[in-house]
Amino acid sequence: MIDKIVKEISSLMLKNTPQLSEDQKERMYKVLNPDNPDYVIYGVKVPEIEKIVKSTYEKFDCSYDIAVEVFRKLTRTNVEELKSAGSFFLNRFKRHFNAKIIDIIKEEYSEHCHTWSLCDSTCVRLLGPFLGKKGKETLALKTI
Repeated sequence: MIDKIVKEISSLMLKNTPQLSEDQKERMYKVLNPDNPDYVIYGVKVPEIEKIVKSTYEKFDCSYDIAVEVFRKLTRTNVEELKSAGSFFLNRFKRHFNAKIIDIIKEEYSEHCHTWSLCDSTCVRLLGPFLGKKGKETLALKTI
């Protein structure tokens, strides 16, 4: 099921990739400034990525453990939008988050996070809300 979900997200992302001029592509790479020379940015807008993730989430009935593996697989690609989709997909399972989510994200992002925007959005969307909950103060201090 993991591969089917990843394939669904990947194909929908390609289908929704806009045609960009060379100037637009150059600007996009300058802004995101990836540290990986093989990095790919399609130019798919965040709201479209969210729609793709939502439709895929609704299509597949999967467990939290499968969602974690989908996150890992998408994070290990060299495509910005697929990495974002991985964190958005995992975020749909936030009710299952526990302290292990910190290690999962840290493990993946220490090797596979190549832009500031991916790091920022993951902190804002995944870690912030989880660590901001009552009773998570000690974990938040340890994490930060």
